[in-house]
Amino acid sequence: MTSSASKLHQQSIVVNMLESTHSDKYTPQYLEKMRAGGITATNVTTVGLVGVNDFSHGVYGIREFTRHFKSMPDRCTIVKKTRDIEEAKKNGKLAFILGVQDLMPIEDNLDHLEVFYELGLRIAQITYNRQTLVGCGCAEPHDSGLSLFGREAVKKINELGLVLDLSHVGERTALDALELSTTPVVFSHSCIKSIKGHFRNVSDGCLKALKEKNGVIGIAAMSIFLTNIEEANRSGSRLEHWLRHVDYVAEKYGVDHVGIGLDVGASRTAEEVAMLNSRFPEFRGEDTPLEHRFNADLNSPEKIPGITEGLLARGYSESDVQKILGLNFMRIFRQVWG
Repeated sequence: MTSSASKLHQQSIVVNMLESTHSDKYTPQYLEKMRAGGITATNVTTVGLVGVNDFSHGVYGIREFTRHFKSMPDRCTIVKKTRDIEEAKKNGKLAFILGVQDLMPIEDNLDHLEVFYELGLRIAQITYNRQTLVGCGCAEPHDSGLSLFGREAVKKINELGLVLDLSHVGERTALDALELSTTPVVFSHSCIKSIKGHFRNVSDGCLKALKEKNGVIGIAAMSIFLTNIEEANRSGSRLEHWLRHVDYVAEKYGVDHVGIGLDVGASRTAEEVAMLNSRFPEFRGEDTPLEHRFNADLNSPEKIPGITEGLLARGYSESDVQKILGLNFMRIFRQVWG
């Protein structure tokens, strides 16, 4: 890594808008890998049982993450306001943002969403692949859009000051939410459908609406989202594949609307992948070998500085690199959380 890239990376606020690591895997050793990668803030999925959630699972998940991070106060900060991230950067700590990838834990009661906010939740993805009371996920064959309950849920998310996340959300439902939301919106961990036509990726229609809402998409590091299934199975993906998706957003919609959302889980095992595939059969048939599942150049947090070097090598200015690394998401945090 060049000295200029290293210096810029160290100076920057780096936000990874989604990491799917379980709470017990945030060991001191793993936290050191995150520090080595220059990460400032990370959105974590507090409910591990995505797709089979209820209110008690939601409360328990937030409690587990909160208890775990609070047990290491010299290393970790739990984010409530944007200044918590800025303070973490100053003090050499890791800032963790508590999020959910599905609103199933609120059941049919919007008061539950307020409870989660009071417990520390700050990012709310509204569906995960499937149809729920809120709306449609991206794997459903027919997307009827936000339900009446879903419309009320989006209004509540805005009212509380939660960041609205549309990854895993069906296109019609996402467009409805983008139109309805009064605050900027994110796709925390997705890729670009025009490059790779995967059902999890985001269309140009949604990207156009995202720009109009002053939102940001975090580019994920799953090989199957980045390149075709044959290449993913044979050799996985590399930084070049990931940067192509960044370039697409930056060139077509503006550099202010793209960031990092890798969705790489620590020490993901074959058993964990099999469990996910059994719960969500739509992921079957894409059984990329475990060694190729995540981008080879971004499959561990200490490799994130390669993004800075790669962006500079492609001709991005230092100020634009800092936007992609974290300032774009920080802009949204300030607008939504204060």
